[in-house]
Amino acid sequence: MRLHIDKANLINIFREDEHYLQKDVIKTMKLNLDVQFNFSKQEIGADEFLSMQMLQFTEGIGEDVDHFYEEENYVPYLIDSDVHKSHPNKQSLFLLDNPAEVIQECKLNGGLLIQGLGEEFDLFEKLFLFRKDAGFHKGLKIGSDHLKSWPCLSPYALPFTDLILIDNYIANDSSILDSNLIDLLKNLHLNKSIETNIVIFTDKTKQAISIDNLRSKIIKAIKKVTGKCPKVTIVLWKESKDRKHIDYGNQYTEHDRTILLNYVRFKSGDSFNYFNSSGVKITLGRELDIFSLANRDNFILAKDIINDLNKYIAWAKEKNSENIQGDKKSNFLKF
Repeated sequence: MRLHIDKANLINIFREDEHYLQKDVIKTMKLNLDVQFNFSKQEIGADEFLSMQMLQFTEGIGEDVDHFYEEENYVPYLIDSDVHKSHPNKQSLFLLDNPAEVIQECKLNGGLLIQGLGEEFDLFEKLFLFRKDAGFHKGLKIGSDHLKSWPCLSPYALPFTDLILIDNYIANDSSILDSNLIDLLKNLHLNKSIETNIVIFTDKTKQAISIDNLRSKIIKAIKKVTGKCPKVTIVLWKESKDRKHIDYGNQYTEHDRTILLNYVRFKSGDSFNYFNSSGVKITLGRELDIFSLANRDNFILAKDIINDLNKYIAWAKEKNSENIQGDKKSNFLKF
């Protein structure tokens, strides 16, 4: 995951040595994030404070971490409200000294994680899942006050352009579809005003509702929240207990229940059908795990999932195209 950071934002982080997150923020930048410095090396040498701080910052960085700098005569990096569409990397992070009104527009869009000058630690608080340290993981007990209903998850969604949901049973009972899948998707889309891409992977033999009706329900529900119709794709496969002959063909399936967003991953031991129509817990699952992809290991595992899903999509496109239905739009999956 790459962090784009302006000079003023970086200096703010270095100067806030009394902030309880400063050490964790610097450690995260050194060990987990590729950093695009939106300034040149010559500017570092011209600033005594920044020069001293950067000498320490560039020592002991992670083996796979990359640092990038602008050339000496660069054009300052500026964004606009459509950066969630124009920027090629939808998992980039931004700490920018751009006009406050532009930053605010981007935040209201809810597409990418962007913070302005003076908001540096706000970005990392979100990446740390509102913990008091850089744990990159939060477990929520299902049915407790921390996850008594789907609105409890909305703060952890963070901005996103894409949502990938994997759950073989998510549409197997029409009586709880609204209280689980639909309500879950609605709450993940709160504070968002962009057109998102939603892709659901599920078992074709366990559908209690037609794919057309399922897509229609999702689109209608999300439009009420964001004002925009999402692009919705349903990818089907047939679940198999025999995983010895997986060849991305008829027997391929993902067992883990996962929701992947741009910056976080939700992982469940049981189907996301947690509640009945009255909101009472019905799942046998105990906890929902939330992982921040700002952690390099979590990021790599998420990439592995996407790679495997793309292998299945490639097979389905060639051998069983009816297994892919809908808009076929994604910034991460290749339709």
